[in-house]
Amino acid sequence: NNLNSNTLMPYLLSLLILTTSGCGFHLRGIIDLPEIYQRIYIDNRTQSNISIRLRETLAANKISLVNSPADASSIIRIHSREVERKALAIRGLEVKEYELVLNLSFTVHEPDGKQRGKLHRISNTRRYSFNNEQVLGAGNEETILLEEMSRDVVNQILRRLSKIQ
Repeated sequence: NNLNSNTLMPYLLSLLILTTSGCGFHLRGIIDLPEIYQRIYIDNRTQSNISIRLRETLAANKISLVNSPADASSIIRIHSREVERKALAIRGLEVKEYELVLNLSFTVHEPDGKQRGKLHRISNTRRYSFNNEQVLGAGNEETILLEEMSRDVVNQILRRLSKIQ
């Protein structure tokens, strides 16, 4: 009965790998898309950073990005991207808390233009406190939040793509 941690470690690691792979767990950043998404053209009808982030994520996962819809196995069309900033808490004449809402809509098409599935709408919301004495810091916080929200939206796009055949 002389079991030490060095003896048990390989067994515990194997058990951990088996249980996490069986439940559908994937490392963040690794995507598994169907074959129809191996050559993607992104039709961005908005001038937003979402398509840049989407391109970077797809390229990092060895998905080919093509420059023409004719060369694509699938086309992702980003129809709209809107950011709303709402005042949530007001004290006196000063806003103390804001809510940022990022809305995006997209469709997926076959190379011949036929739409696969429906129009997808994604909404992402964040709140942040605002201090009039630290206006510069609040602007930076909003920029950071929008970057986070953009990453989340890209991840949601990828999850939806994995379900669209």
